[in-house]
Amino acid sequence: RKLSKIFLVSGSHDPDNDYLDAARASIAKFGHRIVSEKLWNFETDLRRSASKEMPLFTQASDYDVVWVADASMLFGQHLPFNTWLPRPVIGTHGLRSNGWHSTIEQWGAIQLQNRFRKKYNRYMSSKDLQHGQRCVLSARQ
Repeated sequence: RKLSKIFLVSGSHDPDNDYLDAARASIAKFGHRIVSEKLWNFETDLRRSASKEMPLFTQASDYDVVWVADASMLFGQHLPFNTWLPRPVIGTHGLRSNGWHSTIEQWGAIQLQNRFRKKYNRYMSSKDLQHGQRCVLSARQ
């Protein structure tokens, strides 16, 4: 499904603004459209829980996806599964693209995962893969 109508939610801190600028550039580059944009200003009713506050905050015209820019990690974790419309959440929270996941089975991944699990007694994460690639690259130089 083409997710071209975007509801953009952002925080007000500098890291949030930097991420927001990059998100806007990507949205424009791929020809998508921002149908609504809101700033999370932390003026919430503290008597309500996040599950009651977020649906009210995400009321907007029809949108395909909620793109959250919360690099400061202050509110974005409450957005997935709490939006007014049942839509996916992407950006700093929700669905993200990762370089690795424990369910990858191609290109020798099963052997790599099994060796990692045997040595560290846990599944390999995306950060583990990135660290391993840096070690391999530095050893080649």
